[in-house]
Amino acid sequence: MTTLDAFLLLAAALLVAGVVVAVLARGRTARVLGVPVVAERPKPRRLALALVALCGVGVLALDARPLPLAVVALSGALLAVAPDQRARVLGRDGVQRGWRAQRFEEVESWRLTGDHLRVLVRGEWEAVPAPAADHAALREVLEARAPGRESRFAD
Repeated sequence: MTTLDAFLLLAAALLVAGVVVAVLARGRTARVLGVPVVAERPKPRRLALALVALCGVGVLALDARPLPLAVVALSGALLAVAPDQRARVLGRDGVQRGWRAQRFEEVESWRLTGDHLRVLVRGEWEAVPAPAADHAALREVLEARAPGRESRFAD
């Protein structure tokens, strides 16, 4: 085994671990959020996926061995399944911002402003879409699940 093959094998192993972690994170997020109510999800990462596909074509043209192809395929898989850092979702039971998903019961503080619900998680304010027309119903849910944690901009 050459040094390059060893590095490719290490890269493949790390990518497999990354795919597993991303799939588990997506499953946890789905359980935490419940049914998504409002979502701001950016456009798919088409350019990045196209670059991975181009790399795959290059690997096929230059070196059609299984290990380099596996690394390129696993890179594409990780890119496809990893939560997008820019995603913002309000669910029936919680909120998501990128890889983070929190049940309403877990937020430290919350406030409804404009067309957003802002939640304090681990000392950081995160904003997710929440149309102003839905604020009254959402406030009832939040007061029931995170009582006494509404912020009046004093934080």
